[in-house]
Amino acid sequence: MHGIILSELKKYVTEKLGPSAWPKLLSEAGLPNKIYLASTLYPDEEVVVETTIHTAVRMRNPGAAPPQLKITRLSPKHVQIVYGSKRKMCALGKGMLTALGGRYHQPLTVTETSCMMRGAAECRIDVKAA
Repeated sequence: MHGIILSELKKYVTEKLGPSAWPKLLSEAGLPNKIYLASTLYPDEEVVVETTIHTAVRMRNPGAAPPQLKITRLSPKHVQIVYGSKRKMCALGKGMLTALGGRYHQPLTVTETSCMMRGAAECRIDVKAA
């Protein structure tokens, strides 16, 4: 994971939740005192959406129920996301992925291989970099 993404995440968390939120979030993710540099690559394992971004959401809104996500890197340019939520907002997730690729000038192919809206128990979304 590119450090610039983590740097932007830190800015967002700090802006939305205050300066004490980022250290607390890192601590809860098992990464106390971690410093991310924009120009450095970090292991994907350090960017666990469930324990990072969704922890921030739950800290800000204790009653929030963000989706459950499982992210698996299948190759250097291929990630599979398994999405589960009663709200079935997988289309929003696909849109966010496409926008993220555009934001960082990295064309992505986003393909949904199964979908809760078509009766599947969960959505499976394949994301491939060009």
